[in-house]
Amino acid sequence: MVWFAVWFACQSECEGGDVGLEGKLYPPAAGEPIADPRAPQRFSFDDATAGGLDGEVVDEDHTGFVTRDEGDLALFLKITCGQDLVSGGMRAEVSFDPERRSGEELWVAWDHLVPDSYAFPSDYPAGEPWMLMGQFHDQPDAEKGETWDDLPAESPPVMLAFGKQEGRTVMAVNYGVATTREQEVIVDYPTGVWHRWTLNLSWSTGDDGWGVFLLDGEEVASFTGPNAHNDAGNFLKLGLYRSEEIHTDNVVLYDDIAVGSSETDVVPLRAR
Repeated sequence: MVWFAVWFACQSECEGGDVGLEGKLYPPAAGEPIADPRAPQRFSFDDATAGGLDGEVVDEDHTGFVTRDEGDLALFLKITCGQDLVSGGMRAEVSFDPERRSGEELWVAWDHLVPDSYAFPSDYPAGEPWMLMGQFHDQPDAEKGETWDDLPAESPPVMLAFGKQEGRTVMAVNYGVATTREQEVIVDYPTGVWHRWTLNLSWSTGDDGWGVFLLDGEEVASFTGPNAHNDAGNFLKLGLYRSEEIHTDNVVLYDDIAVGSSETDVVPLRAR
């Protein structure tokens, strides 16, 4: 399942920010549906579609494609400071459910770039407003008759949160369910360059859950413990999801999103 979520309404004075990207807007037709979400997947965007993923909401002002290099395309997702809140924050995201239940191994990887033009709030880090750029979110367990209507609101069990620390741009890797989520590793995250994340995970509501996180081919974090709220596992969300306290225009780029059951399934298309 994939969706692009962007909504509009004036909330407060905008601090601006140079989005700095012009490209082909995301087309209303996203391509053919994925026949088997559990099979290895690769989304490179070079055909100027979302690789066969359907968008529940397609907003042509906030999603599109730009040339990366050698004529290849990358997906951009942008937030403008006039957007409405959705579930407590501003969103411009894509998502995909790999349909891995508790105990099944999952590999996920993607290329990611935060442009040098990325604008922080003028009073940052006052209040430390959050800016998520990747997450695994819980979902109803259909096998047990759960629906979104009766699913309690929970924080994502896995999150990548962007920010600044002592003048450096960083990414915080957060892991764990709400009651035990104080597992965090912070890594330097330079802007203006492409990075590749590779995640190896196994969902569980108990102590046998685990997750390993690689950045640009090097392991930067490893965790064990609960990482799911039910046996349905979690689905992937990539893009920008940020605090309502931030009133700037921003954009993030993604490319070569890969999902599979082994490391071989997510080897990058580009040499690093």
